[in-house]
Amino acid sequence: MTTQPGREVTRLPLLSPGPVAETPSVRAGASLEQMCERSLARAAEHEQAAQRLLAEAQEHEAKARVYRAQAGRESAGLEGERVVGAVLDSVAAAGWRILHDRRVRGSTANIDHIAVGPGGIVVVDAKAYSGSATIAGDELRVGGWRRVDEVDAVSRYARTVAATVGSALPELGAVTATPVMCFARPVGLPAPVSLRGVILAEHEALAAWLCSLPPFLGPKTVEQIAQVIDAGHRPRTEPAPSPSSRPTRPAPQRRLEVPKPRSGPVGPARTGPRARPAPGARSRTRIALARVALALALALVGVCLLTYGVPAMVRSLQPQVVKPTHHPAPLPAPTGPTPPPRSR
Repeated sequence: MTTQPGREVTRLPLLSPGPVAETPSVRAGASLEQMCERSLARAAEHEQAAQRLLAEAQEHEAKARVYRAQAGRESAGLEGERVVGAVLDSVAAAGWRILHDRRVRGSTANIDHIAVGPGGIVVVDAKAYSGSATIAGDELRVGGWRRVDEVDAVSRYARTVAATVGSALPELGAVTATPVMCFARPVGLPAPVSLRGVILAEHEALAAWLCSLPPFLGPKTVEQIAQVIDAGHRPRTEPAPSPSSRPTRPAPQRRLEVPKPRSGPVGPARTGPRARPAPGARSRTRIALARVALALALALVGVCLLTYGVPAMVRSLQPQVVKPTHHPAPLPAPTGPTPPPRSR
């Protein structure tokens, strides 16, 4: 190595190589792998949501089938009530009052029709059964289905209406209502028959049967009974009466006390009205009495403190004198010669 003359050469110390940072190894396609994992996770979430929605859709479809079947039954019942109601409305000219779709007290059921006329009270339950009616003993079957419970329900409705009229019009005596099950579709009954105390008839024979009942109620009585039933069994379309709207029991009236005559001399009679105290006089009187009671209570507390508390406090503050304890001094020992012992 050559150097120029007159220039010093500075030698730098050699540096030892330090630890080299390791470069993290990256796999090929790492970013695409992460994107693929995220896409699969999102696909799984949507699949689970689809399963939940599918389960909810199946549940809603099942409920829709149930409600459609119920709507079909209700539509058939609506048809039956309209057919029977038209028949009953046709006998209104003969003095019959017709009430449709009435509420049953304490129940969600309803009474389809109530007819009040010269022949009495008739409770009609309309049925739109399909099939032939057969009666075996006291059992009714329509289209092969047993309908004994429906027959007994009409009897209960008739007893309820009769009880409503009897409680409101006791002058009528024992009130009865005739239960009728009327079929809106032909079931093979040529004439009305009685089963378990209920009249079974098709709608075509209902009007003639009502007009054939022997009359025993006058127009005025029919109107009274119809008004009582209308008030006791309101239409089912109206909202149910709330407990607050029920008639409340009137408050008992205060009994007037007649003053007894005095035994002593009678003073001059009072001619004018009795003077009433001023509005604030009673409150002032009560405040004064309360103050007097408080003063008496404080005086009683002071007397008790002076009688029992102060002497005890004085005794506790006095210094206690401790009396010295006297012990007898021992006798001095003899200082003279000891006497000889006595001889026996």
